Amino acid sequence: MGAKVSISLTEKMMAEIKQRIDNGEYTSVSEVVRAGLRSLSRDEEEHRERIEAIRTRIGASLDDPRPAVPAKDAFERIRNGLLQRYSGR
Repeated sequence: MGAKVSISLTEKMMAEIKQRIDNGEYTSVSEVVRAGLRSLSRDEEEHRERIEAIRTRIGASLDDPRPAVPAKDAFERIRNGLLQRYSGR
């Protein structure tokens, strides 16, 4: 059996928990809390994976031997591309 804990929740949170139990989604407050913690863990893991992917892409970009495009030129290319894309509307 798990450890017993006491937590304080807002009335709104308790109402949501009660509604989920009344709707049959969960059978107890503990079940709702456990589901919430599992969801939080998944979200945090996905966030860590996204951050790592971004770091990898930044590292690859910094290590890219091709010459960098000056910001002015990059923005001009973007601007021209958008103008071409949306000029027919």
